[in-house]
Amino acid sequence: MEAREEVRGGGILLSNQTVADLVTPEKDYGPTLETCCRFHWHFNVTRGEDQEHFAALSGYAEVLEKTRTKTFDWGVWATTSISEKKGQVERIPLNEVKRVSSDPRLSFFINDIDEDWYQYGAFPQIIESDFHITRAEYERRKAMRWPEADEGMNVTRMHAPPPPPSPEPPLPPVETIGRPRKNEAPSRRTTK
Repeated sequence: MEAREEVRGGGILLSNQTVADLVTPEKDYGPTLETCCRFHWHFNVTRGEDQEHFAALSGYAEVLEKTRTKTFDWGVWATTSISEKKGQVERIPLNEVKRVSSDPRLSFFINDIDEDWYQYGAFPQIIESDFHITRAEYERRKAMRWPEADEGMNVTRMHAPPPPPSPEPPLPPVETIGRPRKNEAPSRRTTK
């Protein structure tokens, strides 16, 4: 609790490759960070359940559907009725989440609090942007070693994957004794 109180009014930048990285064998940290972090910037939503969650997170918009019924009577079009019906549509449907996630220049931005020029109502916004560094700079950074812990730095490590299961022992060969008769399936008898 004390650590949380110290952070209030301050800022911490949390970065991870995917939302799935926040799930450990002990706990799923995704909901906690979703609640406690003010800005969320998603560059790629890949897991199916995350995509569905993100589509639901975008909320719904009210639409007014108008239906106009016309009849053709003696060579003339005549309007017979107009009806209106309120409905709801997803702001960002699942197919749009998939499309944005597949485009490297598109991302989702969420700001939980409306303030100054951030007036998004906490709804996800689709943002188009170019890469912030050149390919050469990316390769240079990628080749750098993983940072060691310095004062005030929390360095995370990936959990080691579990060892692969040991292979099953090979089965003894199967021998068929005798020849099968015509139009008869081979025998499944084996020798020991």
